[in-house]
Amino acid sequence: MKNLINLFNEGLRAEVPFVLVTVVDVCGSAPQSAGARMIVFADKTIIGTVGGGCVEGEVIQEAIKMLVYNNEKEIKIIKVDLTDEIGNKDGDICGGSMFFLLEKISNN
Repeated sequence: MKNLINLFNEGLRAEVPFVLVTVVDVCGSAPQSAGARMIVFADKTIIGTVGGGCVEGEVIQEAIKMLVYNNEKEIKIIKVDLTDEIGNKDGDICGGSMFFLLEKISNN
């Protein structure tokens, strides 16, 4: 996986706002560990990964909301539970939970 500096530079080169997503904590079984990062653009383009599947889908949706609605906070922390209910959507059941830091970045 690309390191944070490379991810950040790729986002800045795109010259459009983006959200930097970082896994900040994991409880129980999860598809990624703390420190995994991803960049999300408003058109749903992503660089990197924070776990894939339904977990990543939920995080991408939250990131896009931050980009589309200008009144959204610049920083947000979200929790995604990887319980039977959510895991069944994607066919994977991890059973833990993940916490993500979403940071809206704009080079304007």
